[in-house]
Amino acid sequence: MNNAVLGIDLGTSALKILYIRSGKVEERSRSTYEDENVPGCWMHALERALSSIGGLDVVTAVGLSGQVGTYFINDKHLISWQNSEGGTFVEEIALRYPAETFISQIGMVHPRLASYPLPRLCYARQKYGPVRKVLQPKDVITGVLTGRPVSDPYSWRGLANAASCRYSRMLLKDAGISEDVLPVLRQPWVCAGTLTQQAAAATGLPAGIPVYTGMNDFYAALLGMGMTRTGDWFDITGTSEHLGLLEEDLCKKTKLISSPYLTGYVHYGVTGSTGVSLSFGACTFPEVIGETLTDVQDLIEDAPVFLPYLNGERAPIFDSEAKGTFFGITGKTTSRHMAYSVKEGVAFSLYHIYCSISEDRCKGSSKIRVSGGAAGDLLLCALKAELMQKELVILEEPEASAFGAGLTAMIGQNEISGPEEAAYFVRTARIIRPDGHFRGKLLKRYGSYLDLYRRVKGLKI
Repeated sequence: MNNAVLGIDLGTSALKILYIRSGKVEERSRSTYEDENVPGCWMHALERALSSIGGLDVVTAVGLSGQVGTYFINDKHLISWQNSEGGTFVEEIALRYPAETFISQIGMVHPRLASYPLPRLCYARQKYGPVRKVLQPKDVITGVLTGRPVSDPYSWRGLANAASCRYSRMLLKDAGISEDVLPVLRQPWVCAGTLTQQAAAATGLPAGIPVYTGMNDFYAALLGMGMTRTGDWFDITGTSEHLGLLEEDLCKKTKLISSPYLTGYVHYGVTGSTGVSLSFGACTFPEVIGETLTDVQDLIEDAPVFLPYLNGERAPIFDSEAKGTFFGITGKTTSRHMAYSVKEGVAFSLYHIYCSISEDRCKGSSKIRVSGGAAGDLLLCALKAELMQKELVILEEPEASAFGAGLTAMIGQNEISGPEEAAYFVRTARIIRPDGHFRGKLLKRYGSYLDLYRRVKGLKI
């Protein structure tokens, strides 16, 4: 069979495309945005990325995934996921409704995150007046490709119910927002529409092929990692980083987030500063420090402790004002020490989430599946494995969101029967096992990491 599908992921910093035939990635392309906060640049990035891929004439379907928490208001105003707008409404919303009301309306307890739709819409109404149209980035691209903005209930978690595939009319009414200003909702493997002649001319893809609705980039990555079984753990690295596991039941009392996913629930925390911290470390301290814990054993006791909160932090501290911090610099500190500290601080931020989940429900497999660009950082993976005492299974395909988007299209095309069969296409690249000799020293430093945040919290420069 010569037919192919495309998996397109509209990420936070770049657009990624995978050209998939029979579940195997044959080509890939990536294009950064000229300006990530200008919707027109998202389409330009798509056109540039497609221009480097051959065989577009045999593409039979497109599947989408995209960043969430970014909102395009009234075709004019854009609120980025990185901004804190709407934060003042989070506590108000939490106090207005009991947890059971949220569960009945949206299938989950509303998290204390300003990037979720309800606080953002309340802010938009206060800031800009009447709200006439609201789209997230994937919705914008779907509208350009098919002529009609369509979204999915997972991308609108916090306002939509995944089971009914409908927005909560009660929450919308209380927020003073009409349902008509939001995109129509469809399940991920339902066709959102077909490619228009105008979009075909701009992209080089065949006119009339189906465009499948897809999911938010996080959920698409779960599909692309083969996450279907209760108890399976995952670590999705990227600009932010998601760590958690699949569970059979909703966790109503958690410090983190528990929300519907496929036929069960996903329980997880998400950082806000992993990507920027690793980029900062690579640019500022570019030393090669090794790939194993043995390579850096001379650094573990003497390196400064680093708080990786360069973009503030989401889970588990939920402090948008948190700042990056080095503590313990002496006259003997070298750039090598600093390079190690950055990676250790990122690992500590993930372990902080892991401990929060374990306090709520200590269960799951002995393995963690890992995807994303930082999955290739072997020292960082070794630190995570040692702290969590689990094997890290590094997946062959790092672009799990784009791969999940492509698998969504294959499900929609009936090439595969569903998520369970999609998991057979996920391949392992390597496994990193915990060493066991360094955890005591790391846990001692982790205690200092927690104490440092408590001491500097609220300090202003």
